[in-house]
Amino acid sequence: MKILNDLNKSGITIVLVTHEDDIANYGSRIIRMKDGKILEDKKMSLTDLIYLSQKSLRSNILRSVLTSLGIIIGVSSVITMISIGTGARLEVEQQIERFGSNNLILRAQSSNSRGVSMGNNSVNSLTLKDMEALKSEIPAISAIAPNVSLSSQVIANGNNWLTSVTGTTNEQFNLSNWKFELGREFQEDELVSGSRVAIIGKTVQKNLFGEDNPIDEVIRINKVPFTVIGLLDAKGGTAWADLDDTIIVPLKTAKQTIKLLKNFLVMKLGK
Repeated sequence: MKILNDLNKSGITIVLVTHEDDIANYGSRIIRMKDGKILEDKKMSLTDLIYLSQKSLRSNILRSVLTSLGIIIGVSSVITMISIGTGARLEVEQQIERFGSNNLILRAQSSNSRGVSMGNNSVNSLTLKDMEALKSEIPAISAIAPNVSLSSQVIANGNNWLTSVTGTTNEQFNLSNWKFELGREFQEDELVSGSRVAIIGKTVQKNLFGEDNPIDEVIRINKVPFTVIGLLDAKGGTAWADLDDTIIVPLKTAKQTIKLLKNFLVMKLGK
């Protein structure tokens, strides 16, 4: 029994089957059985369990360290992967939110010239009547805005910059989740009369005015002067587009003054 006790104290579990009570009393846990049924189970106290655990850990230090290290690495890996997945999901959601969620863009049809495709949106077949018809016939559309756009050279303050110029209405700011850092949106009379006013993004401000306040400054789009009335909040960019590299003018102005051609409709579905 002394040999068995010494082995048990070194951290080795000994299971001993006996009919003798005096031998059974050497054990730290006694289970009495009869006809395959457990009659009594004298478990160790919490103190005994802690003592035995510490003794087992001390007797196999290397194994204990490696086991603990495996648990730590495993748990850390799971936490890291969950954090990366959550971060990626939030980044995608933020990018979608910057563009405007639940938005659908409807572009004009493509055309052919001498058998060569001119590409999507090469025919200006969409009209304001189409927009009104869509809005009235499709209840799922909660907001809609007409757009005409084209890349254009812009000059101001002795600098020039090639940017995207869009003609639209105030509804576009809601569809695209645009907020204003400075200035205001278009007034109704400016939209109706086709006033030469413009709202610019942060990238345009940086390249034309630096950090200076652009409000009430004059910019020239295709040599046509426009007064800056608003500066949009920075949205940042994506892998394929700089959302702040934009100028927005009234729809009527874009069509009549600077002859923007590529037209499309932006619609928001649902709430």
